[in-house]
Amino acid sequence: MICRCATWFGLAVLVLSVGCSTPSLNVETPLAQEHRDALLKRGRPPQTYNLTLYNSDRGPVFAGANRTHPRQTATLDFVSDRNTTAPMIKVSQGGSEDLVFLIDTSAQDNWVSQETRQKMNGVVIVSPSPVEQFASHVYDPIGGWAVVLPKVRLGEIHVENVVAYARNALGPIDTLNRWERHDRLGGVIGFNLLAAFNHVTLDCRGREVFFSVDRDYQPGPRGILLTVPMKPEAKALTCEGWVDGEKVDIVLDFAGDFEVVMADPVDTTLKQISIGDLVFRDVQVISAYELGLGANSPVRIGRQLLERFIVTIDNKSQRVIFEQP
Repeated sequence: MICRCATWFGLAVLVLSVGCSTPSLNVETPLAQEHRDALLKRGRPPQTYNLTLYNSDRGPVFAGANRTHPRQTATLDFVSDRNTTAPMIKVSQGGSEDLVFLIDTSAQDNWVSQETRQKMNGVVIVSPSPVEQFASHVYDPIGGWAVVLPKVRLGEIHVENVVAYARNALGPIDTLNRWERHDRLGGVIGFNLLAAFNHVTLDCRGREVFFSVDRDYQPGPRGILLTVPMKPEAKALTCEGWVDGEKVDIVLDFAGDFEVVMADPVDTTLKQISIGDLVFRDVQVISAYELGLGANSPVRIGRQLLERFIVTIDNKSQRVIFEQP
């Protein structure tokens, strides 16, 4: 009896000690060195996944990542609250619980929390050291290590060897997910994954997104309102435009809940911003610094203007297509 009681007492102490040492998932906690060491111990070189790592002006490039299968398409409903048109969708590993990712057309890379990495069997890439990256679309000093997510499902579409950056902290990724809220939100789909498809169509007011692996874009029933070329080799979804008569590059930021953002606006209102023949007048402009988007953020048009249209990212033809919803 004494031994049995002592055993149960020891287990109770162990449980309490583990509970006290485990960080809350609601609080951001930088990865401890033992966590980093454990991740590196299980790391694998990119060749394990038939990936080739290159360095470029835009940072690390993983050739062979984001492998899709022919003739697959998927339409996914938004799972964000009805009071927002944020493009959040369900993503799964293939048998695991569904997770929620935010589609961010201003993000160059995919990002996941450490909890999401674990649920999706993400493995750190070592070459021979980990590949570290810091977000370029928001201000986030934490950074992350490149990981391979062996299989990602977007509805009926299977994508293999998706490269994402797992943030080097436990807990929420509020900065990266633009402070949007969902109890299963743990990742960001960036532009490099969107570029793996023939085209992607975002209908924010209709609350759905369509992915096509290789089927070409077909106009909707109302036809095309406007087509503009995408800026080649850009880190994000970028087009050429005009701000109060000045020619600039403009990022189309579907994750941003605003009209226009600029690095250093001189007023709270812009007289005019345009992309091709698409003209917005008397729009509200906010400082990128105030929104945590960095002091050197490019000009961005946010979702409050973009949601007025059905927008297709036509990667095959390198153009952005606007339709009336």
